[in-house]
Amino acid sequence: MSKTSAMCWLAGLLAILTMGAANAGITFKKGWNDPDNSDVKAYTQAEATEYLSNKSDALKEMIDKSACKLNVSKGCHQKSDPHFTLDGIGSKASCKNIYAGSKSIHVPCP
Repeated sequence: MSKTSAMCWLAGLLAILTMGAANAGITFKKGWNDPDNSDVKAYTQAEATEYLSNKSDALKEMIDKSACKLNVSKGCHQKSDPHFTLDGIGSKASCKNIYAGSKSIHVPCP
């Protein structure tokens, strides 16, 4: 493969990866995993995304569908009732999901 072909291939790959990230329907609020906001179990963003995707079909759709937006504001916290705190604010009108537009969604965590 020539240097030019390799550069074109790499540019195409980066464009595809960037498009996928731009369409991701999950965002993490700054400080979501600070000790005060995640005092039961620590998760990375990838682990939290996987956990929430596997929790229900509706959450998976919020994460996978580009019209939907799921915001994680707190990680696994509150020792007496462990949960993530999320919201569906910012979802487009075409996101037909029980969580779209909702505030303060509590999803149990281990």
